[in-house]
Amino acid sequence: MLALTFILLLVVELGWAAKCDKRYGPAGTVDCIQSRSYNNEYQWATCLTDAYIKQKNNQKPGCEDRFATYCWYECMLEVHSKDAGSVTNDCSCTPSNPTSYPNTLTPTTLLPQECYSPPGDSCDWYRNCLERKYPCEATSNGSAIRYAEHFCKLYDQNFAKFSLSGKKWVNGVRKCLQVSLVPLLRPWVDPTCKEIRERAFASHTPCYLNPGNGAPSVCGLDCSDYLQIFWTIKGSFDVKVDTFWESLKGMWNIGEKCGLYANIQKCYRELKDGPVRVIKLKILLRSRRSTDNLPESDAQSRFAAGVGSAIASALQWKSDVMDWLAYTGRVEDTKNMEIVFLLADKKALGITITSTPSVNFNQTIQEFALAVKQGNLPSKVDGHNVWVKSLASCSDKACTSTQTLADSDKPLTFILLLVVELGWAAKCDKRYGPAGTVDCIQSRSYNNEYQWATCLTDAYIKQKNNQKPGCEDRFATYCWYECMLEVHSKDAGSVTNDCSCTPSNPTSYPNTLTPTTLLPQRVL
Repeated sequence: MLALTFILLLVVELGWAAKCDKRYGPAGTVDCIQSRSYNNEYQWATCLTDAYIKQKNNQKPGCEDRFATYCWYECMLEVHSKDAGSVTNDCSCTPSNPTSYPNTLTPTTLLPQECYSPPGDSCDWYRNCLERKYPCEATSNGSAIRYAEHFCKLYDQNFAKFSLSGKKWVNGVRKCLQVSLVPLLRPWVDPTCKEIRERAFASHTPCYLNPGNGAPSVCGLDCSDYLQIFWTIKGSFDVKVDTFWESLKGMWNIGEKCGLYANIQKCYRELKDGPVRVIKLKILLRSRRSTDNLPESDAQSRFAAGVGSAIASALQWKSDVMDWLAYTGRVEDTKNMEIVFLLADKKALGITITSTPSVNFNQTIQEFALAVKQGNLPSKVDGHNVWVKSLASCSDKACTSTQTLADSDKPLTFILLLVVELGWAAKCDKRYGPAGTVDCIQSRSYNNEYQWATCLTDAYIKQKNNQKPGCEDRFATYCWYECMLEVHSKDAGSVTNDCSCTPSNPTSYPNTLTPTTLLPQRVL
């Protein structure tokens, strides 16, 4: 599968001796060597550049010969950072049978020398080397590799935006992330796409905290640097974050690994007037069988991203100045879930330059709360039908302390589906109701246009109308209440799209949802 294996086969077939010339290499040559430091046991060693070894060792001495460009690098050092002790099975070899290492592969692609010993800042390495050997990009597991590639390009494409500390950190991290994956190209390993993803995830936190080579820790970054870097890389994805959240969340939650007095902790405490806000939704959903074969964490990330996209579209958030990220919080059961929303002012963060005013978070969140309260945010995402039940603001970045901003009075569209799916007859008995029955009716007051009406109690209608008359029949307990009156407080005029219906096709209203739970009449 790669040049190293090709070289090994040539060694055996043609009788070449495995060599590593200190000036010419070549990088990628392997040999089975014995060392006293490892109890005289045999292990694999790879011919690599002095520069790569120093990067891997956090600028500690590379080759023993300080004039060498290439030298042997033991598997135990490269993979396990162990300079002595017993050789583990994954590094062990038998000198009398050099091709009998675990996971022997027949080469399918010859990789260039630079693949085996990169300097850490070659962003094309992910596509030209790792992806060529392990074509995982088309799978959900490929998201971790694409994230690392995006992070690598962050330094070159956004250099001018970052402070000196920010530049050093990004440059250090991108090298650390890449170097941590290079050992996957060695011929004695044959990871699955899932294992590559897990290896990539496992490298994130150590690289953020200690990128090495003189770069600062993420804990020492100013809050402004940290937030700017986070939202810049989030914005670099030209599609919705989707399954990339599993990669992003490691950086979002990294402050938990820092000390109480670390600079980054300010990002947790200074949300109220900052360029980023955090809010939380509680939702009720009905799941349908998904055709996507995704891990549960990825499925939840995709669902949260879909809900976020639907809400951003419904509330007409301005993408030129505002960015957002949605991810699943606490999942109570299969029907009840929390989704955390991160809202960012890109202009205030210095990510974008535009004449559009900065985000008015107070107004944005008030509009969000009103839409939740009125039940105007139903959406259908990835086979899930959703009702947003409540909205709360978070006083800290981790959203551990919240304040409720809105509870949904009732899910109007959600209720309409009960009629369609369960086959209820459109009736509203003045004594028995039932509350929640809906019908598509025509009224002269609304230019003879059709709109939805709901069977509701006289008491509710009076409460809604601030104690003005409720049902026309003053002896009625239940009566029809038009959507235009209930939602928009309009007793005449044209019917708006959110209230409009077609009597011949009662299911053809906007945001059609399938109900997940039958609600008692008192809720309606």
